Amino acid sequence: MKKINFYAVTLLTSVMMLGFSACSSDDVPGNEQLTQKDEAKVYFVYTLDTSAGTSMNQTRAKAAKTNAEVFDEFYTKIRSGELVAPSYELSLTEVNTGASYSFKGNWKSHDLITLNTGTYHIVGKTTAEGENIQEKCSFIFDEVCDIDITSSVVTLHAVYDSFLLIFNNSDVQSLQNNNGTSLASFFTFGTSYKYAFVKDQLYLSDKKNDAYILGKYTDEAEFKVFTGNLNFEKGKYYVYNSVSNSFDVPPMEEGNVPNHTYVDLGLPSGKKWATTNIGADTEYEYGLFFAWGEINTKTDYNPSLYTGGSLDTAKELWGNYWTVPSASDFEELMNQCTWTTTTRNGIKGSEVQGPNGNTIFLPWSGWINSTSIISRGSEGIYWSSTLDGDGARELRVGEAFWDQTPGIPWIGTDGLSGGRNIRPVLK
Repeated sequence: MKKINFYAVTLLTSVMMLGFSACSSDDVPGNEQLTQKDEAKVYFVYTLDTSAGTSMNQTRAKAAKTNAEVFDEFYTKIRSGELVAPSYELSLTEVNTGASYSFKGNWKSHDLITLNTGTYHIVGKTTAEGENIQEKCSFIFDEVCDIDITSSVVTLHAVYDSFLLIFNNSDVQSLQNNNGTSLASFFTFGTSYKYAFVKDQLYLSDKKNDAYILGKYTDEAEFKVFTGNLNFEKGKYYVYNSVSNSFDVPPMEEGNVPNHTYVDLGLPSGKKWATTNIGADTEYEYGLFFAWGEINTKTDYNPSLYTGGSLDTAKELWGNYWTVPSASDFEELMNQCTWTTTTRNGIKGSEVQGPNGNTIFLPWSGWINSTSIISRGSEGIYWSSTLDGDGARELRVGEAFWDQTPGIPWIGTDGLSGGRNIRPVLK
């Protein structure tokens, strides 16, 4: 698993007071003076990296709230440390000498540690209670740090060592996880959420066929979610879908490129839509512009430079399981889903909610006519793979089209010039 991305967060940590000092004698005969190595007194901080890479991605949503809104409430408490495992274990190995030091501590302490200056390989973890489900989030650490006499803070990059399950239905009165042998209650967040962090899996290794989550609604009706056949990834969060009575976690398919996540919107066709545009790392980013049927971006999209390509851009760039949506795919998205104008992370766009309550976000990134981006933040245009005369069909949504109701999507035809976004679908 790669480094995990949310928002940047730094938490002060302290460790038990330990004095690690080494002395060496001068080898000149008759000189009895001892020379002490340089030392530094440091405390540790950790940060959740926000650079591009894997993350606790938006995966599932219930109709009442989007995944981002649900998770933001949890992340506030992760950032403050309230939902982070309170204890930790760290091991430091001095690269040049091989000397190793290990210690345990609690994030709330404020003690310093004295270390010889030098380069250290630091590995460690936070430790949360619970065999299969945990109330607190777990991290791991593994990196090389330089410590010199000016050092006072050592920043460690935290990688999530757990995934998060969230039930955001206020009608759920209680939840218990059956690991195949015994029951353990989920934890309560606020007044309406039940949740659990899971470090490894929900069940005992030899009891997966007997494992399930047992829930009870406020009217005493019970439901079960069998968990032995579900695949969860560390560093991601999953919101329970009460419509389908499952987490709707699709299996990874061979050839499906990691980090190109997708959502099952519950469409009649069964098509699953990517959560990002091509060229975007998150759903909040605009992505890249392409001329129709081409796989390379341009500095000039003047019609005279159009090369007449006819490649499946999504397949060529993302792999065989992906394709540029057809006009029919867009029509299904328009007719089967609810469209809402919204702003996420400062990016204006359309939230598209499927029949099962899951959502995708289409940013209004504008388009490129020649060399300039036009109407960014007021309209979004997405290529389809469907040709129509001398042009191609495209999905249009926004508030700038003169013949369109603001926020209501429609499908138009345009020439094969200019740059548009592409939102792939799984074949």
